[in-house]
Amino acid sequence: MRSDPDFVYCSTTDQSRPFLEKLAAAAQAGFEGISLTIKEYLDIRSAGFSDLDLAAAVDDSGLYVAEVSTASRWLSGEVTEEEEIGVHLVSLLGAEGLNCTPLNAPYLGLDAAVVAFSAICDRAGRRGVRCQVEFLPWTQPADLQTAWEIVRLADRSNGGLIFDNWHFYRSGGALSDLRTVDPGKIFVIQLSDAPEAPEYPDLLTETAHRLLPGQGAADVVGTVRGLEEIGVAAPYGGEVINPCWASSPAVENASVLHAAMREVVAAAACGP
Repeated sequence: MRSDPDFVYCSTTDQSRPFLEKLAAAAQAGFEGISLTIKEYLDIRSAGFSDLDLAAAVDDSGLYVAEVSTASRWLSGEVTEEEEIGVHLVSLLGAEGLNCTPLNAPYLGLDAAVVAFSAICDRAGRRGVRCQVEFLPWTQPADLQTAWEIVRLADRSNGGLIFDNWHFYRSGGALSDLRTVDPGKIFVIQLSDAPEAPEYPDLLTETAHRLLPGQGAADVVGTVRGLEEIGVAAPYGGEVINPCWASSPAVENASVLHAAMREVVAAAACGP
């Protein structure tokens, strides 16, 4: 186990608050990094802040931007405004990479997905930007194996994976699946938890009502141990999307999330 991995506050956790409020809260709670969504950036600009203001706020917080989310139409193979903003933000803030989450484009099969991912990696690579594919169990790519095949066949040095353990659990992933993936290609880890059986009529609704790591049935401790055993070096991000956060102060929410992540990682280090 790594002795002191970085913890990242995924800003999608508490969607009701402005980014700058979450930035301050995450720093106070002890996180090392934070993620930023394109919507949050547009809201910041609409509120009258410039790019330099945003960069200064991040710098003053002491945090780094771990990833920008998201290029949701990358499967179309076309350059979108979303992608252009995302690449701009990664470059502006020195972020780790751009999330490629397939929300708004049809999946046309593995070959087409490989071509599309290769293309976005090539475009982003010209700006020194990494791209990471996210799999979602209600669409395609729906599981780790499919997402890994896209990354493997695209074979781009700046192309990798997002490993979200909620999606991994709900897609039926097994810990043995981790050993089929190049650990150096897992660029992003996102942790949360889930009850054993879905409590909502569809996965899209359920994924917006996640549990803290260690409070459900997704074996987050075992998953963290499995990631460590294969040598994944990415930071641990907490992405516990849930409307419940709106009823508590931002710093309290961030502190609760940080404590839960710390407990899970510590338990994983203790062994079975």
